[in-house]
Amino acid sequence: MQSFYTNEFQQLFRDNYAELLVFAAGLVGEGDAEDVVVDVFADLWSRRDTLLVGDRMRNLLFKSVYNKSVNVLHQRKVKASHIVLLDELQSLRMDYLSSSAANPQQLTEAGELQSHLDSAISALPEKCRQVFRLKYQQGMAHRDIAESLEISQRTVESHLYHALSLLRTKLSGLRRSDDHA
Repeated sequence: MQSFYTNEFQQLFRDNYAELLVFAAGLVGEGDAEDVVVDVFADLWSRRDTLLVGDRMRNLLFKSVYNKSVNVLHQRKVKASHIVLLDELQSLRMDYLSSSAANPQQLTEAGELQSHLDSAISALPEKCRQVFRLKYQQGMAHRDIAESLEISQRTVESHLYHALSLLRTKLSGLRRSDDHA
């Protein structure tokens, strides 16, 4: 066995790309399939000096496509849960703000809601609070946050999920107590 050479890599790509694309499309859909397969080959190329060409290379490719596909599906799930949590927070805020201009009491309640929200954000763990503010108060993308804080994008997503869960828990009590008032 020997390590990869450019011609061997190109042949491996030509021999397996189409079949891997169909496999990935069955897992993540056509929209993300090509990205998954290209990422697998890019990872393979970046490790070409340490990998040995052999009979199991095809199995490695399929296993890698499967693993990348699972990661894509997980990221979709995390993003979907972020959207749901943000919608809930926005709904709570809009409940207070919807007609506040016509009603001084609602203006007061909106100010109290903002105060509760600010307090809840301040009570978040430091990294969660920092990531939350960069994302939702400064509008930064996950990739930019990861670079500026020197953490992975997955860590950014984890902090955001945790922050939104904590905020939803803290602020859900406000809605329930107001509904009974």
